Amino acid sequence: MVRFRISTESPVPPSAQLYEQLSFAIASRQLPPGARLPSVRQLSMQTGLHRNTISKVYNQLVGVGMVQARAGSGVYVLDNENATKVSTIQNLVRRTLETALAQGY
Repeated sequence: MVRFRISTESPVPPSAQLYEQLSFAIASRQLPPGARLPSVRQLSMQTGLHRNTISKVYNQLVGVGMVQARAGSGVYVLDNENATKVSTIQNLVRRTLETALAQGY
């Protein structure tokens, strides 16, 4: 199990520390594709961070296509192929919305 530690003395915000640690664990395959991330509650107890902070970090990871949240099941690391598909779809949706907004819709 990967351990995450937050330094209260660091000038880096706790959420940024957690994001970087999770990103590194995923990139280095300490958390391999398909691995379930700790629950928000578990990570809150481990790091001392508020659950909302952890949820925010998980949402950021979802946003960049590193993980996928499955309702009622948890948050899972995506493999590179799925991450690419998710990222492509997110970019398409983002561009479509930006175009619609620019046209006054």
